[in-house]
Amino acid sequence: TDLPSKRAVANAQCAEHIMAVFLSGQLSSVAQEHAVTIISRLASELPHVSAEVRAQNAAEIIRHRGEGEEAGGGLPVIVGLLGHETARKHAALALALLALAPEGAVRDAQQEIAEAGAVDTLVGWLVDDAKPKEERTMAARALASLGQSNPDTQSEIVEAGAVAPLVAMMAPA
Repeated sequence: TDLPSKRAVANAQCAEHIMAVFLSGQLSSVAQEHAVTIISRLASELPHVSAEVRAQNAAEIIRHRGEGEEAGGGLPVIVGLLGHETARKHAALALALLALAPEGAVRDAQQEIAEAGAVDTLVGWLVDDAKPKEERTMAARALASLGQSNPDTQSEIVEAGAVAPLVAMMAPA
């Protein structure tokens, strides 16, 4: 999608509505892929989208609960899409961006993403030689966002076995 369209969607502050549809369980796998792409854009830095709007969008994505949902908002669904063949890169990007939620909510967002199971899945990407380099790089980016300035999630990432594959990624080819 073009930049003006991305900006318009972000500024419309429609995260609540997008999350309601996303969590409804009525989307096809292709529609889920498109929805998680939109979700990642709502949390990303775009020109002419204020930090306040971005923070509101990110908070709604993290906290939104569909009918009958107990906790975790959309995060468990997004983490689940890390295993989806075509949506996984967009899901990893969304988690990386949400882990850096603005306005002081970073630690909570990082912890909730980790509790939703993202760390083990992303470390699994790092050690899977069958995964394309682009996906392993995306996993490294998401893990970096999850661990940024957060000793709790840093420990979880280390305990999950991320250090050796991350160091190997930095070695010259």
